[in-house]
Amino acid sequence: MSRIIAFGCSHTQGQGLSDTIDPKNTSVKSNTGHPSKFAWPQQIANELNLECINLGVPGGSNKLITGLISDFEFKTGDICAILWTHQDRWVLFRENGLTLNILPTGVQDYSKNYYRYLYNEHDHKVMTTMMFRYVNLHLEKLGIKTYNFSVQYKFWPEELHPYMLETPSIKELRPLYVCADGSHLNEQGQQVLASSMLNYFKDDI
Repeated sequence: MSRIIAFGCSHTQGQGLSDTIDPKNTSVKSNTGHPSKFAWPQQIANELNLECINLGVPGGSNKLITGLISDFEFKTGDICAILWTHQDRWVLFRENGLTLNILPTGVQDYSKNYYRYLYNEHDHKVMTTMMFRYVNLHLEKLGIKTYNFSVQYKFWPEELHPYMLETPSIKELRPLYVCADGSHLNEQGQQVLASSMLNYFKDDI
């Protein structure tokens, strides 16, 4: 069976959905870290009869997505689906495979200091463009069919728009389909997102 390998942030992992809430911590903002069967990657896999490997990481940045794709061992026949995330996020790769997510909403000193002293919007757009091009050249060289989506298509660098597939943004869907945590899509919202993506897959598969 062919596989769909999905990369992204919490909107790919399925944070906030019922099967990702930690049973030991019933807060709606808790997260087991395991991907949801209701998230868009599994829904697409179900429709196309594919095995699903969901590598979405809550709080993940486009730099982290790039690193995960670079390290992943793809097989012949794999399909790669990427829901690129917000451009203002960052990550530090540390020894022993450890990562340190840096977020605009982060409460840690290192996040606050990064956005106070180092963050530059133009720099992040340049880095986003470089990472996008690297990932797609890498996957093309491996012969992997790739689908590029974004949580906010309209806000991505315009030079990348011809290479991306447009779907409703998370910002557009959230008011209609928000889950209990107030930040992520509920099951119906994930279905709407998956359906908009499926139109591109069905044209090719």
